Amino acid sequence: MHISDKTALSGLYLKNRFFMAPVKTAMALPGGVVTQDSITFYERISQGGVAAIILEPTSVSAGGREHPKQLCIHEDGHINEIKKLAETIHKNGSLVGVHINHAGRAANPKVIGHAPVAPSPMLCPANGAESTEIPEEKIPEIIDDFGKAAHRAVKAGADFIEVQFGHGYLVSQFFSERTNKRNDQWGGSLEKRLRFGKSVLTSVLKNADDFPVIVRISGSEFVQDGISPENIGPLLELIESFDVAALHVGYGNACDNPPWYYNHMGMPEEKQFDVLEKIRSSVTLPLIAVGRMGYLPKINHVLGENLADYIALGRPLITDSEFPKKATTGREDEIVLCGGCLEGCLRAVKRGEKIQCIVNPDVTFPQPRKTKHPQKIMVVGAGPAGIAASIYLGKEGHEVSLYEKEKEIGGQFNFAPVAPFKKQMTRTLASMKKQIETVDVAVHTGTKVTAGFVKKENPQVLIVATGSQQNIPPIKNIEAQHVLTSIEFYARTKKVRGDRILVIGLGMVGLETVAILAETGKTLVGVDPLPEIAGDMEPMTRRMLLTRLSKEENVTLMSETAVKTMEKDGTLIEEKGQKKKIGTFDTVIIAAGMKPNDSLSHELEDWDGIFYTIGDAGHPANITAAFHSGQVVAEKIK
Repeated sequence: MHISDKTALSGLYLKNRFFMAPVKTAMALPGGVVTQDSITFYERISQGGVAAIILEPTSVSAGGREHPKQLCIHEDGHINEIKKLAETIHKNGSLVGVHINHAGRAANPKVIGHAPVAPSPMLCPANGAESTEIPEEKIPEIIDDFGKAAHRAVKAGADFIEVQFGHGYLVSQFFSERTNKRNDQWGGSLEKRLRFGKSVLTSVLKNADDFPVIVRISGSEFVQDGISPENIGPLLELIESFDVAALHVGYGNACDNPPWYYNHMGMPEEKQFDVLEKIRSSVTLPLIAVGRMGYLPKINHVLGENLADYIALGRPLITDSEFPKKATTGREDEIVLCGGCLEGCLRAVKRGEKIQCIVNPDVTFPQPRKTKHPQKIMVVGAGPAGIAASIYLGKEGHEVSLYEKEKEIGGQFNFAPVAPFKKQMTRTLASMKKQIETVDVAVHTGTKVTAGFVKKENPQVLIVATGSQQNIPPIKNIEAQHVLTSIEFYARTKKVRGDRILVIGLGMVGLETVAILAETGKTLVGVDPLPEIAGDMEPMTRRMLLTRLSKEENVTLMSETAVKTMEKDGTLIEEKGQKKKIGTFDTVIIAAGMKPNDSLSHELEDWDGIFYTIGDAGHPANITAAFHSGQVVAEKIK
């Protein structure tokens, strides 16, 4: 079994074994209206060689929506909206599936205008909403909504339909004893808890006009008393008793275990293999495996060990829409790999912005086109901003030279995999560096660029991407301490001394610094003047890290706290308006934000050439902003 195999699935011709998994994009307008961004997004994905695209989660009922910018299929007017996407995808040779779902207790009350409905009243910890019990007389209406949605999907030009039976959404809520406390015909015994799912499948198949139907499940929610391989058997038997095409196996629960639902980079991959093996032994249906599958050794293991028949990619296609094409044509080294950080894809969507990626910030950004007027371009600084600009300009055919003062390119992105939960970021980092080798860019490492050097080289365009440097807060007697900047700590150019460590600044970098050192058993105190710790961090990763640190007796985190003076008999701080001393420390690590390293830009103010200052050298932000600034400036150069 190989990823490039052509195959058939219930009458569907698949040019390879790649599906696109349903991924929330936040690109629709309220009410499910498809935008040009949506069309461009799916056009890019379909051009990338994937055999079949399962559209983003699409609501079957107005009361089952999760996001204001979600696709919908609960009205006839939505047919033409879905059709726009289907026609675009078909033009590029990919099949289209519509993923239909009712979120149940995971629905967003701000979107639907009332409390979510569910089999039983229950809080959804992920969004803080308390659901109300669905009246018995309303349940047939929702079942009918699934059937009508299937009919509309067929009319919209879909090739198949996927029904959500897992991930803590409505069908699984009815099946699970944990969430279904009803005592009528829809709850109680196993037979009654299966009735809703059985009725939904019956309604969908009846209205699907013999189109293939795929069912998606959570092989395990990884929640105590939740759905797992040990108790999912009856649901699998029910699904297999119907004429469905395949089983799509994911993990987690949208309300109770989002890290597994979104397959956060900190989740152990081995557990996925165990679940797939158990599901495989329980059913004869073809299996589609999903969940951080955008890594060829992992894909080859899943297919080679016969754990699944097909591979579904979600976020890996946001990072690199051409993943399938590259993987099936011997261009594996060119793939830009997803690290599973959720920083761009999930965080942006939660904010109401369209989906993005740290290394692909604007998924609808214009693709590089060969220029008719190649220019000599010098890029100084090979961090994310400089690399992004160099790659884009190199693809356009400009004569690009990239200079980096360190021996290795990557800038501060080199530090990312060191932090807790972020080891898989090594994949993204390595593929980002590899991209430079696929375009015609001259890379010069270990080279410090001065204003004189620039004037001597005399490029037509200069791009300054020299990054940022540590901001040192004004603390009395700080110079008398053994002090490390966060950059010195991560680059290991200066050693941590002793057993008592003070970390000043608890943004993402500071909090991750505390977490790294906490594992050594040292006593850690972290302080920050802001009321929220690590407010700049991806929320799910932040929660996971704070939960871990809350269990460490040797760690103290203090918000709304500023260090005033470092004295011999103790460190004077001001915590929420109250001054006190908290003892002495062997090492002080400064993680109090960054400031532009823009000296080269200032030195060149009298130079009459064209130059741009981008990334942290212009305004310190995050890696997503850095990459985007590189893309934007490259697009300006024609």
